[in-house]
Amino acid sequence: MSSYEALNKASKTAQKQISETEEKIGETTRQVQNEWAKAFEEMSRTVMSRVSAEMQSGVKLSQKLTTCHSPIDVVFSLSKMAD
Repeated sequence: MSSYEALNKASKTAQKQISETEEKIGETTRQVQNEWAKAFEEMSRTVMSRVSAEMQSGVKLSQKLTTCHSPIDVVFSLSKMAD
């Protein structure tokens, strides 16, 4: 085998290895992106759940405060909410 053929063969082998490495990198990148997307979706659900709970608390508070006629009524209403 001549040095040209050996160099050509080595070049093809290197190109194949580079191609395989690029595929592995691409697959790993997709996996990381998928995991990140799942984590983000879970965080979004958690945040939205908390926001919903806070909004419900705010609505309950405003409903209770609209029935209050004095500062003592406010204190009484707030103490009932804490229970």
